[in-house]
Amino acid sequence: MPSTYSAINIIYEDPSFVVINKPPLIDSQNSKEGRNSVVEWLQDRYGFSGLVHRIDMGTSGLMVCAKIETMAAKLTKLLQDGKIGRTYQAIVIGTKLPDSGEFREPLDEKEACSRYRVLKRFPNACFVEVELETG
Repeated sequence: MPSTYSAINIIYEDPSFVVINKPPLIDSQNSKEGRNSVVEWLQDRYGFSGLVHRIDMGTSGLMVCAKIETMAAKLTKLLQDGKIGRTYQAIVIGTKLPDSGEFREPLDEKEACSRYRVLKRFPNACFVEVELETG
């Protein structure tokens, strides 16, 4: 396994799924640029790449990954049905952000929507909580 995989920490694991802390600069999926990915790490470690959701390459955070096909299907359905939430905290550079709102951006021929609320303001940034609705 490539040395960058040592930066992936396992937070929880059972026979059917694993929760990892994905560091920045590792792709969730295989990239055209040939960078290391969570999919490759899962395949190397478990022989199965049950990616249920993605996190941008430059972002760190927890990911739930299936270790077996039946759990991949169950987790994907739970995510699609809105029974699994995706909430992040982030620091946003700038101070002009309203107290709450949403971001909408095109993503893979669809529109991604994230709702946010400012938790704390600093002189040059805001600490926000972001809930991914789609994307």
